[in-house]
Amino acid sequence: MDTILKVVIASHNRPHYILDTVNSVLNAVKSLPPNVSITVEISENSSNDDCLSILNGRFDDVQVTPRRPYMEAIDHFIQIISEADSQYLVIFHDDDLMSSNFLSSLYSIIASDKQIAAVGKCL
Repeated sequence: MDTILKVVIASHNRPHYILDTVNSVLNAVKSLPPNVSITVEISENSSNDDCLSILNGRFDDVQVTPRRPYMEAIDHFIQIISEADSQYLVIFHDDDLMSSNFLSSLYSIIASDKQIAAVGKCL
């Protein structure tokens, strides 16, 4: 398990948001310390190929995992967790934007205490 941090963007039928979401995550990756090994993946669980068509070949540093046939939301979530292959996992939705300091702030929290198993934010 070489990857310290993995961000999985859970995608489902939102082709009009996915590019902005991916770009916001990639921008946040830039704020991480250089020693942090990170993987960005899109778990593409749409009922059609619209998102895949938009994503096709667009991002060199992003893994796209098509889910065919698509799964119910809870099954998709469970599948993402079952495939976790990093020390820390961030599941992000395809209609959200990540702030540029999110990953660096998150990483400083989890790196400060190796007993941390989860980080959440209450609104």
